[in-house]
Amino acid sequence: MNVNEVEFNKNPLYMAPDKIEWKGSWSNDALQSMAALSLTNQSNIAKRLIVSYMKSSINSDGVFSWYTHSDGTGCYGTVGDVGRFSHGAPYWLHTVMYYIKNTGDKTILEEDAGGMTVYEKLKKFAKTLIDVRMNKEYNMIEWANLWETGWDDKGGCFFDDGSLDDWMAVVSKGTDEEIKEWYKNKQRPVLPIVEQIITLWSLNAGKDLGEIKEDNEFSEFCGKYYDLIKDSIYNNCWSDEDNFYHDIDVKNKVQSKVKNA
Repeated sequence: MNVNEVEFNKNPLYMAPDKIEWKGSWSNDALQSMAALSLTNQSNIAKRLIVSYMKSSINSDGVFSWYTHSDGTGCYGTVGDVGRFSHGAPYWLHTVMYYIKNTGDKTILEEDAGGMTVYEKLKKFAKTLIDVRMNKEYNMIEWANLWETGWDDKGGCFFDDGSLDDWMAVVSKGTDEEIKEWYKNKQRPVLPIVEQIITLWSLNAGKDLGEIKEDNEFSEFCGKYYDLIKDSIYNNCWSDEDNFYHDIDVKNKVQSKVKNA
């Protein structure tokens, strides 16, 4: 018997990270682990993990928490949590399509994901990702809040005006006014190449998911933003001098030349 099924354990099934002092799921590690698990003879557990995690980590507005505690509480919107404003790495559509390709099981799309089917929640997530996180000037996904991308990139520009420790203190302990002032004076948004690649994987998978459901509107939506992001990467991130794709420092409108990808 899996320990999540014992009577006294009320926590949902979840994919644990590589830590022992905190119990929960990181958005990047968890979804990639679930995708990998679908390649094994435990794909039934992968399906249950995907559905359980989707129920707790994506809220009704389609916002995906950067991490989710073991009791199913997402960090996003939780006052006092250092992840209060942080969106998760956008692997979702890629993970579900990867599972379907490996198992042939399309029924996962009809599973209850907390008031919506898995497919309905994937669509909600994808549209919220574009509406909320896309930088409309560059047509790329923006790292605007503490944990987004998961890189905790000390070498890049995000922490130039405020240290990691200071960000954590303000987000978890600051008043609404203090947080507002911090964002006004210290925020240094980044367009990370890694986040664009993850988004491209998901949007490409979204085109396939739309085809499975005969949902041309969603396939076209995913295709449109796939092309926009891909073109923007080529036009803005590539450096002929370095032969490298760099992140973008949004405030200064320049490439952030830290080789982190």
